[in-house]
Amino acid sequence: MERAYTLVELAAASGRALHLREGAVKAERDKQFAAVKEKNGAVPDKWADADVQRQIYGHDCMKVAEESLMRFLKVFSSCVLVYFRLSNNRGVHGPTTHQKF
Repeated sequence: MERAYTLVELAAASGRALHLREGAVKAERDKQFAAVKEKNGAVPDKWADADVQRQIYGHDCMKVAEESLMRFLKVFSSCVLVYFRLSNNRGVHGPTTHQKF
């Protein structure tokens, strides 16, 4: 969730920086873009910045999802084993094929 908030804030900041009305701030932003063309400055459009692009597009959501699922399954399977061990110690057995749930 934190990553999503970061990306939303980055988009909002980019919007504030790039969508300017006339004036000194817009002129300064335009100077920054001109400097980028001559390889003398940082990119004012953060979405075009190589580091930001790595942060955004370098994120492997499938890997994160798989790791999270594996952690969940490990905890869930441990809970199921504990439940059945406790149930069997009390003489309670899981449902059989002829019982209704």
